[in-house]
Amino acid sequence: MRRQALYLGGFLGPFGGGVLTVLIPELRDRFDASTTAVTLAAITAYILPFAVVQLVSGTIGERLGTARTIRA
Repeated sequence: MRRQALYLGGFLGPFGGGVLTVLIPELRDRFDASTTAVTLAAITAYILPFAVVQLVSGTIGERLGTARTIRA
């Protein structure tokens, strides 16, 4: 069951980026900002946590081993 949840999370993860495309017009209207500003802010807010998690998980993977990290 745990492995299936891991596969499902890996499969569904990239679809989250599609949510930004739908939200940009709404955010632009609500904050009365340009499309460029909203797009840059939304993409930065969406991608930044992924970058931070990759740095942390990469370090943990190197110290504990990749197989052990994935199973944890």
